[in-house]
Amino acid sequence: MREAFRPRARQALEIVRNTMKKFLLTSSALMAAAGFASGATAAEWDTTVGGYMFAGIGLTDSDNTADGFGVMRDGEVYLNAKLTADNGITFGTVVQLEAWSQGSDQIDENYLYTEGSFGRLEIGGNDDAAYTMVSSLGAFSAAGTHFGYQDQFGITGAASGAGAGSGLIGGGVDSIGIHYFTPRFYGFQAGASYIPSTSAEGSAGDQNNFQFDDNVDESWAIAANYVGDFGDFGFDAGVGYYEREGRFGAGFDSLGFAGGVSFSGFGLRGYYDDDSRGDEWGAGLQYQTGPWTVAGGYSESNVKDVDIATGWVSYAAAPGVTLSTGIEWAERGSAEDIGGAAIIGLSF
Repeated sequence: MREAFRPRARQALEIVRNTMKKFLLTSSALMAAAGFASGATAAEWDTTVGGYMFAGIGLTDSDNTADGFGVMRDGEVYLNAKLTADNGITFGTVVQLEAWSQGSDQIDENYLYTEGSFGRLEIGGNDDAAYTMVSSLGAFSAAGTHFGYQDQFGITGAASGAGAGSGLIGGGVDSIGIHYFTPRFYGFQAGASYIPSTSAEGSAGDQNNFQFDDNVDESWAIAANYVGDFGDFGFDAGVGYYEREGRFGAGFDSLGFAGGVSFSGFGLRGYYDDDSRGDEWGAGLQYQTGPWTVAGGYSESNVKDVDIATGWVSYAAAPGVTLSTGIEWAERGSAEDIGGAAIIGLSF
């Protein structure tokens, strides 16, 4: 299926690339014009600080790496600011900082945006449209994906050794680029991204000057999704295509699907991604009642050569305070790992 789709997708992405380059100039001019057109305004900036922090303990029996008793913490701090002008256009910025030492990549997402009846335009370091619109629809998770089976951090050595990113759809990196999302119309929305140099971010060398197409690692993405309700049933689904020059040698492309349904507290989600290296899939179930959530899932990746099965229970103890405990089994190659953890999460 991907082979038949690839020529058409590449042709569409070539059009997107050229269009997005022109759109970067024209949209910037329109943004400036819109700002001047608004004139004097009584609107004020709304600035907020938020984030999350997770901390927990775990126990593993591992064939892949050191096992036994472990302690973890993970967190981020968000700085957000926005202003809505008299003409109804909103201007804003998002900066997310890692709340733990991470070498030269201390800043996570960082971008400026403007949105209105025309949709939403983002310029800066953020995930591509395929990742933003599709990847999150494919799986359940808890405690910042420390409990999960897609794009997870993992408890065991087999799961975490595969690297966060197993089963993700899109690029999954916060490279400097331009992203556009249409308004949502009857539940449908589309998006596109153009990134001149995917390596111009984080440990690869963050840059605050202009990044140009170097014909080495530029990337593109297109995506669409639907989110809606049918009576008591909830339904969402998405498809995304991502291509990057030069990744893994000759380049990289990925076509992924994800979606889910929900009814009376029960939920079902799944995803499938077929890229240049192989395919990955996963499925999960969840049930919520009051402050309690019970969930789990299974995934296979012949890209990372890892199978993961995990389950957990979460309890919302107070606004922004969640207690989670769960177990994880993972097989990577010929080695099997099993582990369990208890994690407290604070969201503020």
